[in-house]
Amino acid sequence: APGEPLDARDTLSAALSEEEIETGIALAAMHRALISPSELSDADIEQQLRWAVEADASPVPLERLAQVNAMTWQFFQTQLPHGWVPDHLTDRFGPDDVHVDAGYAPDAWAALVDHLRNHGVTDLEMETAGVAIRARTGSLIDRFREHAVFPIEHNNEILGFVGRRHPDAT
Repeated sequence: APGEPLDARDTLSAALSEEEIETGIALAAMHRALISPSELSDADIEQQLRWAVEADASPVPLERLAQVNAMTWQFFQTQLPHGWVPDHLTDRFGPDDVHVDAGYAPDAWAALVDHLRNHGVTDLEMETAGVAIRARTGSLIDRFREHAVFPIEHNNEILGFVGRRHPDAT
């Protein structure tokens, strides 16, 4: 519509004809088909072996850790409307439908720990998943408090989380 900003596709379409765009897409697809996957270095192979050994030695099966991470993510998503994160994301990325998969870890010492315990998750499972840690007092507490939380995913499975504190926090 007139007066609205152009996105990258509109800008590209304005600069190139439809035929030029289709030719570029076809060439990119052919180039991609010709590229072989890169070979793993010795360091890559050693790292994968270390991860396999660590997974075998884990006190909690990987399938259970995936369940704990999924429950944790559901909790963070339910908390999202109660925190500062939605307004921050709108301020940062604009009001458009920018998709940022974010959650919110509330400002409480054990909100997640209590939630997960109520759903049958043990302290060992929370610690092994990395969503809770031991305080100096020995109590189990949430790893993330008053943070925007983002999942780290691979093959539709949540492997862990990264958190960001409020940008105005000291």
